[in-house]
Amino acid sequence: YNGIRATLSSTCRADAACKEKANNGFEITGNFFEYIRDNAVEPEDHAAFWIVKHNAFVNSYAVISTDGVSGNDLLVFGNVFALQEIPGSGCLDEGWLGSRQFLSRRGGGRWSTEAAEADDASCVTHRMGTVIKLGGNDDDPDAPLLQSILFFNNSLRTRSPLFRGFPAPPIVSYNNAVEFIGCGTEGAMSCRQLPVPDPSCAGKDFWTVDGGALFADCFPLHNAKGDALPHRIRFNAYNRAPGPKLAEIDKDRVSTPVAFAGTLALARWDRAGIERMFTPDRTSPLATGGCYLQYTGRDLTCVGIGGPVGAILPNGTWYDLELPFHYPFAAVLQRAAPQ
Repeated sequence: YNGIRATLSSTCRADAACKEKANNGFEITGNFFEYIRDNAVEPEDHAAFWIVKHNAFVNSYAVISTDGVSGNDLLVFGNVFALQEIPGSGCLDEGWLGSRQFLSRRGGGRWSTEAAEADDASCVTHRMGTVIKLGGNDDDPDAPLLQSILFFNNSLRTRSPLFRGFPAPPIVSYNNAVEFIGCGTEGAMSCRQLPVPDPSCAGKDFWTVDGGALFADCFPLHNAKGDALPHRIRFNAYNRAPGPKLAEIDKDRVSTPVAFAGTLALARWDRAGIERMFTPDRTSPLATGGCYLQYTGRDLTCVGIGGPVGAILPNGTWYDLELPFHYPFAAVLQRAAPQ
């Protein structure tokens, strides 16, 4: 149901000092996440110094969940997202109703006493999907969010929107290569996209110019006070241009058609196959159409043009960026330890 989920105890959640020291220093690298029903990577409540790179995510629901998460330095880069099918397309309601969830705990766990019913036991839920799930803390609307989400140099073939959820921190998105395969609100069910019906999301759906794919859904351009969020979305390449509502924040687009040849079949793909599918030609604008990035002071900046776009370079290696922190995060954990 989840791939990697980092939770806090109720005692720690209630203690601000404990919460800030928790979930610090994660590097999630080199994994295959396939048919994850909910979230492949899900920090809960707090996340600091998280690196999610060089993974392949295939036909999963809301891949990176930041719903109700505070903290800083969440970097998602050099990943392949092949979200080609409607999530749970092989799901069967039969046998699900009345089932119980196993609640994992340190040293063991227990079975929940609550039986699944209604939407929690229905295959029609969890169908939209998204790449980055956003949102606040429903129990504490004033709780802080992440400082920002740094999302760069990823390669995506997706029927799901890139971003979905309100409220949201600033999104910093550079050098991503995106092939949208949605088919609007009335196409075949396998590729159809229906925006969130919540009235608070009205007007926050952002489509491609042709109306065939959702770029983002329930995605805020302003915070609760009405101030513009400082999103920075630049040097991305799309097979379908996003609509004019995003023109103010989605700038310097790389002008080239994005199309990744081939498909990823269940349990029949490997890293070499992914590299063949997502590696651009050396003559493609994806090889040099982006910008060179630098990470300093919890921020990501463009320091020159001519950089690669997408997760995999023309020579078949996966994009990487030098960071001042990495596994095993000795300095980070030392700062986070109780004094």
